[in-house]
Amino acid sequence: MSVDTTLPSTQQQTLEAHKQIQLAVAGAMIVAVSYGWGRYNYGLFLPEIKSAFSLSPAWLGLIGSLSYTGYLLTTLFSSLLATLLGPRILITVGGLCAAGGLLLVSQADSATTLLFGLVLAGISPGLCYTPLSDVVVRSYTKNHQSRAYAFMNTGTGFGVILAGPLALWMGDQWRAAWLLFAGLSLLITLYNWYLMPGRCNRTTSLSQGLPPLTWLLNRQRLRLYLYACSVGLASSVYWTFSVDIITENNQVSGFMGMDTQFGTRVFWILLGAAGCLGVIAGDLVRKTGIITAIRSMSLLLCGSMLCLALAPGNGALALFSAVLFGSSFVILTAFAGIWAVHSFHQRPSAGFGLVFLIMSLGQFIGPFTAGLVAELSGLSAAFFFGSGLSALLILITPKDDIRHLTPD
Repeated sequence: MSVDTTLPSTQQQTLEAHKQIQLAVAGAMIVAVSYGWGRYNYGLFLPEIKSAFSLSPAWLGLIGSLSYTGYLLTTLFSSLLATLLGPRILITVGGLCAAGGLLLVSQADSATTLLFGLVLAGISPGLCYTPLSDVVVRSYTKNHQSRAYAFMNTGTGFGVILAGPLALWMGDQWRAAWLLFAGLSLLITLYNWYLMPGRCNRTTSLSQGLPPLTWLLNRQRLRLYLYACSVGLASSVYWTFSVDIITENNQVSGFMGMDTQFGTRVFWILLGAAGCLGVIAGDLVRKTGIITAIRSMSLLLCGSMLCLALAPGNGALALFSAVLFGSSFVILTAFAGIWAVHSFHQRPSAGFGLVFLIMSLGQFIGPFTAGLVAELSGLSAAFFFGSGLSALLILITPKDDIRHLTPD
């Protein structure tokens, strides 16, 4: 989309502002598709999948980890591809992978087909998310970049919010729900194809060559990588097993008259709604600085894990846990993006892609490790493991405080 420069300046500014709003909405919608549905639907439907395919906690954790392989591999190359192809192509292909993966899961008649569908859907965030850093840097002024990125990042919450009611409406027909998610993903992908910018004509990081290893691996950036890996490890435990531990312990059964299935959907809706608070991440960083913000949100993430680990059977704590996790997780991932783009401001997509590659590595390891812990000591032990990882985040902050997406 281009703005006609022959128009009066006031009208140009109005059109530019309208375009920026459309881009933010489109970005949030594709994040809802790639993360909210393609990445995290597995956890919401874990009890139904567990029953349909007769899988143990260790196998469920292994499938959860393997489903991150597509995400891991595509994130590895997405920053280079974003420079070569531009955001539009990468986001469109990513959206189509989500739609195809969701469709395949809806038709799965074996654990193998289920895994292939989850891996294909898992490719989506690896392709869709990294180019958004370039979209933000190219399309927004410095004062609006953090807010635009934070709004796009809340798409995870919006996707989760919608997934809960659809799952509730479909009841035991979980395959039909995944089929509907596939159709909606296709429509949203087409919307992004229409709006997102293509390849930039200016000199890009590709023409400058690949960044040197010393540029990527200096000491200050190692703290960022450790932060990203820890967020990935801790959050993947919750995304994979939270609904399962609630179902296993009937935590919401009888709470305010809810049965277990209805209660888990309410839990998921609350989680997504709280995730929409991630829109404040940019303002939070500007007002308090990223160090204070990280420590505060890490405490909330740790608390969300402890609520499920310490009080099985307490429905109120389960729902409170959803609110704590939804808000803290989305904001903590937004902080990773803000920290990455700030640190790699000369080549934002390269640094952004590397950071989320490392986060995806943590998410790859997390479910399988937690599944083994659950197999040996129960699901509560897996959540104690996650809470410990969350507590470590309090210690992992930038050496210098950050208040803007790009430095002065």
